[in-house]
Amino acid sequence: MSRARPTAALGLLLAACGPTAAPPPPPGPVHVDLSAAARSVLAGEDAALTVEVGLAPGWSLELGSPAAEGFTVEPTGEEGPTNDRGRATRSLRYRLSGGPGSAVVRLPPATATGPAGEQLPVEVPPLFIDLGVTGPSGGLSEELALAPPPAGPPWALIGGAGAALALVVGGLLLARRRPAPPPVPLSPEQEARRAWAAARAAGLDDHALAFALSDALRRFLEQISGWPATAATPREINAWIAEVGLLDAALRPRAARVLDATDRLKFARDGGGAGFFDPLEEDLFAVIAAASRPAPLPPAPAPAAPPPPAPSSAASLRRPATTTGVPTAGAPGAPPEDPADRDPPTDGSPPWGAP
Repeated sequence: MSRARPTAALGLLLAACGPTAAPPPPPGPVHVDLSAAARSVLAGEDAALTVEVGLAPGWSLELGSPAAEGFTVEPTGEEGPTNDRGRATRSLRYRLSGGPGSAVVRLPPATATGPAGEQLPVEVPPLFIDLGVTGPSGGLSEELALAPPPAGPPWALIGGAGAALALVVGGLLLARRRPAPPPVPLSPEQEARRAWAAARAAGLDDHALAFALSDALRRFLEQISGWPATAATPREINAWIAEVGLLDAALRPRAARVLDATDRLKFARDGGGAGFFDPLEEDLFAVIAAASRPAPLPPAPAPAAPPPPAPSSAASLRRPATTTGVPTAGAPGAPPEDPADRDPPTDGSPPWGAP
């Protein structure tokens, strides 16, 4: 087959597909979004928050209220539900107050339940808001927030192109194609080190680096234990580490130093500058290395002492019989019997030893 024929066949197949765009994919059964009316407000003003929750018919979700360490979040109202492409959507309103400082607003992780009992985890990226202060120049939300899920692919176009390639190339190309190996999952320690290295390489300012360092330690503690360290205060985290015995007495002050120094820089703008993060980085690596190390096994019990040997039955049979410590007559080692010591007979016969 010449090269002109497959090219013509591919052109005819793509032309048959036409320029009509594929319809947008249907929305998922659960949609949760956290937003703010403004990412920065003046001193003394409150920030307006909105949590939008959309559920398909038969789905349910118990979602906690948003929270921000060092700030106050209060509900102000609720709107809806409205029908948004087949989902019942509610808008929950909140007011964020406090400061001045930069707030990190988080929604607690939740799990939605479907009509057949299926479970769907719900995790919303954090929201960064400045109250009465000037936020970091590097775009903290864009640098640290989780990336939104990508839009659904155009299935019609992908299917048409795949069919054309299969028709032109054939089974030979598919036979030679090797699937890529699955990515190796990272341990919590590797994720913490990679997140902190990415933050330092991104060229963030000191204020944004303080958020990144604190978040790396908090997420590491939460991943290895399941305890909600990302929503706790430094005092609560230090008390929990001491209570469960996660670190020894030499390492607990190093974890407290990371949390306290980053909090002072985040909310009081106290700290930063050249060399500020180098000792804190050493503290972070020492803490996560010690917490990732498995606990030593208890020592093996000592072997039990063997029981004393039982006395030999043959030796007991060979022991001569005694009465008062002197062997009796006839026993091995006894003196010969004296006939005079015998009792005289009572039947009229001569005494023993008589002629």
